[in-house]
Amino acid sequence: MNKNLGKIFFSIVFVGIIFIGISLFNLDKNNVQLEDIHGNRNALGDMNILLQSKKGFYETDEIKINKENISIKRMAKEGLDSFNLTKRNIDSREILETLNTPFTDNSRFILEAEEKIVSVELSNDYIFEEDSYELIASIKVKNKKSDKVESYVIPMDESYDEDNGMLSSVPILKDKDNIYIVILYSSYEDIEDDSKISENQYERTLLNLYKVNLSSKKCKHILSKEYDGKDIHLIERNESVAFSNKNKSYFFINKKNNSREDYKSSLLEFDVISKEINIIDLGTNDDEISRYYVDDNRALIISNYGSEEGSNEQDLESGQVRSILVNLEDKKVEYINHINLNINGEGQSILQVRINNGKIYVVTDEYEPEDIKGKNFYCIYVFNEKDNKLLYKGKINQRTSYRVNAGIVTEDEL
Repeated sequence: MNKNLGKIFFSIVFVGIIFIGISLFNLDKNNVQLEDIHGNRNALGDMNILLQSKKGFYETDEIKINKENISIKRMAKEGLDSFNLTKRNIDSREILETLNTPFTDNSRFILEAEEKIVSVELSNDYIFEEDSYELIASIKVKNKKSDKVESYVIPMDESYDEDNGMLSSVPILKDKDNIYIVILYSSYEDIEDDSKISENQYERTLLNLYKVNLSSKKCKHILSKEYDGKDIHLIERNESVAFSNKNKSYFFINKKNNSREDYKSSLLEFDVISKEINIIDLGTNDDEISRYYVDDNRALIISNYGSEEGSNEQDLESGQVRSILVNLEDKKVEYINHINLNINGEGQSILQVRINNGKIYVVTDEYEPEDIKGKNFYCIYVFNEKDNKLLYKGKINQRTSYRVNAGIVTEDEL
């Protein structure tokens, strides 16, 4: 009799645990709601929207949204800040961790070949014995087949005064052992408050090309080009806007408008093979770049401040951002459009942007300050490239105190 009572008691406890677990799972699941604000979710096409709540590397909840359904994956492998949540980026997390800077697009430091993935990071290291700084290239190479990671720390025999200047760099993988590193550096006068740098305080801008050999672990300075800083320079809020495409590096710069007293927003293009330099006029002024995406020979640049060329006034209306599409092969701007996003206030930002099959995809982190708890929510936007029409807007209410990363990925990138 006692044995039967024990079995009954154990069964009740076991069923209770299962019931509580299911209840907690469903309760947590109900924290995620997708509201279709505008249009039909079919506008997502073949794209998947991923949101990861950053609890920890192996305690991450991942929401996947596509045109058919919404699903939640528990204990997902966590991606890193600023990187699109593709399987490649997540699986290569160990070589990207040092580049893990929130709100900065670090994808320009990643190179990929058939057999390997490479990350390149530059840093100014202090040399105590000489009381000086030296530029160091920290390079990690991951073999795709074996997952083996090799690390290199290579002195570049150069130094840059980042207290009185800004440095931006782009690596380009040349062949098996050689990596080209392009550096654009703008120096300005020694001033107390560098948040108040005016255009006429820039002194010079240097374009330098280096070749780093992994076998010899040596660096060679290949080329140097100098500009008057008052004519061409990096600007602080766009310092990290740089990328590569094939053998070319691209830097976002301000270029003096010869017919006016203002500056044009431009891309400085440098071909590491031919050594040819071109300036691509973006047709805008004083932009503040929030995100960009490079697809083959096209670069989509999203600016949340600035004006179109010929105007000194900020011409974006409340809630708008500017999308600039550049044809890198023709070196021309295909269009400048204004699209409406609700990201004007503090704590609101663009998490990811992408172009695909004639559509612009945007994921934003937004905020409702009037809410007592200050609730964050996340929005998905899909625009038609041709007519700038909003095809779809969805709102995800996710109650989480953790920072959220986003991805816009195709099925074969999952």
